[in-house]
Amino acid sequence: MVLPNFFIFICMIINAKPCDIIFFRDNRITGKVIRWWTTSQFDHVEIALGNENSIGAKPKGGVQIRPLSVEKDSKWCVCRPVGRLTNKQKNNILNFAHSQIGKKYDYLGILGFAIDRNI
Repeated sequence: MVLPNFFIFICMIINAKPCDIIFFRDNRITGKVIRWWTTSQFDHVEIALGNENSIGAKPKGGVQIRPLSVEKDSKWCVCRPVGRLTNKQKNNILNFAHSQIGKKYDYLGILGFAIDRNI
């Protein structure tokens, strides 16, 4: 996976800071299909909030705040902007993430992405 040079990988989920992006990979069939279709190493992503919580979307429950935890047999990677985000940038990211809470899982968005793999 190639990421822009303004991100670094940190492999300590316990040290996730607000606005870190956390990529997950598990061994469930849905994860395997997502990775195959997207040619990615990961099949799920969440935004860290700090205090060991994150915001993410899952088919059951939609977008929610969840405790940041790693499931057995899953792999993950924390992606953090290199340098320092300003407080305004952090607030914009976290405000947007919070504005998504309660929304349903976006199956149509997933379908659209699946149809056009050249996005």
